[in-house]
Amino acid sequence: MGSLLARDPYRRKPCTHAGAFAGCEHTDVTCACDIDPDRLALFRADWGVDRLYLDYRELLAKERPDIISVASWTSTHKDIVVEAANCGVKGILCEKPIALSLADADEMISECESNGVVLMVNHERRWDQRFIAAKRLIEDDVIGPLRSIWGAMLCGVPDEESWKSDLSLVGGGPLLHDGTHLFDLLRFFAGDVSSVVGFVQRNTRLPIEDSATATLSLESGIKANVEVGGRRAYFYFALEFWGAKGKISVGNGINNLWISEHSQSFDGFRELSARPFPLPEVYKSSYLSMVENLVGVIEGLQPNRSSGRDARESLHIIWAIYESERLGNIVVDLPILQREVSPLVEILRR
Repeated sequence: MGSLLARDPYRRKPCTHAGAFAGCEHTDVTCACDIDPDRLALFRADWGVDRLYLDYRELLAKERPDIISVASWTSTHKDIVVEAANCGVKGILCEKPIALSLADADEMISECESNGVVLMVNHERRWDQRFIAAKRLIEDDVIGPLRSIWGAMLCGVPDEESWKSDLSLVGGGPLLHDGTHLFDLLRFFAGDVSSVVGFVQRNTRLPIEDSATATLSLESGIKANVEVGGRRAYFYFALEFWGAKGKISVGNGINNLWISEHSQSFDGFRELSARPFPLPEVYKSSYLSMVENLVGVIEGLQPNRSSGRDARESLHIIWAIYESERLGNIVVDLPILQREVSPLVEILRR
């Protein structure tokens, strides 16, 4: 996410932190840090940056950057963000999920707020033009009042050698690592979650869960049903918003709108009929929009579309799902009791 995905020939650019900062007219990429010298060499080749470091503390001390980007293992987010917040940076763009624990997330948020540092977390779909268009359709009552939401983030199981299989580095399986986008978008579209019932499974020897389902009750009264992981031979990400008079589906490669009309097959029935989805005429990278928003927040011109507090709530929902499984799949009300250790750790000990 920091840089290397820019080498993917199929992705629309910019699609990385470095690409977005390089493409934004208000920012320049001046230096970089990685614990892997080979990765640093690739970074130099891709972005023409020569001020390279193996230790982020040295970078912060010598370079004194205005903005830093944290695209490292989840386990490192807290220490890097806290250090940067106390070194005079103005803004921090941190990868998702925000941290391994709610306590770590709270410390990151507190340090940034007390030092006047903008903390933004890369839940990049908040800037995706298609998701924004879907949100506008809902706000304009095109599908009527929301009645329910379905969400899916389906994927395979990480390779045993991947850092995504190491609980100490990633903090959880697909429910946390990529599922965080799903729960962030639920809040983005429909508001806060009041309670959850969760089911979490591990079907492999890996020290993470690989499948999870949950029903979420939102403060608005809407119910959301989600499935994550599932040991699939494909990646699938989508949200379906079911309204009183229509439906919207939006996700990776999915943009659909249906509206209720009189059935052409059964007398006296109404059915959903496809309508054009209002895609933007000109594509703009959500990563570029995210960096532009970060600059606008630093300059006091824009609100933060994806704050540390927003990211903390996504982690909070995920921990509540883990907690529901730990307690025997009961209803768990939010907020949950603050914990230093994820409930997933206790689930995996069974």
